[in-house]
Amino acid sequence: MKKVVCFVGWAGSGKDAACDFLKKEFKYHKINMGSYMEAKLRLEGIRPTHENKSKYAKKFLKKYGSRYIIDSALADMKKYDLVAVSGVRRPMEVRAIKKVFPFAVFVCVFASQKVRAKRRESSVAKIRARDLHDNKVLGLGRVLKGADYKIDNNGSKSEYFKNIRELMQKLNFSS
Repeated sequence: MKKVVCFVGWAGSGKDAACDFLKKEFKYHKINMGSYMEAKLRLEGIRPTHENKSKYAKKFLKKYGSRYIIDSALADMKKYDLVAVSGVRRPMEVRAIKKVFPFAVFVCVFASQKVRAKRRESSVAKIRARDLHDNKVLGLGRVLKGADYKIDNNGSKSEYFKNIRELMQKLNFSS
C-alpha cells in the first residue's frame, strides 16, 4: 500500500530532518518541494539561496507556471510506495496532493521562533520576517492549521525522532 506523509512547518522547524529520519529508519523516498526550483536556478547559473529563491520566484512562476513545482513533485511521488515530503507551503499544493493521494497525511512540525533562530544561526527577527512572508505570500499558516497531526520539535533530536516514530507506528506507516 502506498504511504505518503507530508511534513509542513515554518522555515527551520525540522521538516527535512523528519524526512531524513523516515528515509533512514523506514526506507521512505524523500521529496523536497524546494529542490525543483533550486535545480532550475542552478541550470541558469544562479546559486539557490533563500534570497535568490525569493528574488527569482515571480520570474520562475512566469517562466515555468504556477503548477511546475507541485506537478513535478506529484510525478515523482507516483514512482514510490513510501514517500516523505518536505516543504509543502501553499494551500493549492495541499489540495493537489490530496486529490492524487487522498490518504496522504500532513504533519505540522512546530518549533518556536527562538529555537529555529538558534538552530539556523539566525536572529529571531529574521525568522519572524520569514514567517510573515511565508504566511502572507504563500498562505503557509492555513497549511499548518489544516495539518492532520502536530509534532513538537522544541526539544532534543532524540525526543523529536521518538515522537515521529510513535506517530508512524500509530498510523501504521512504519513498515
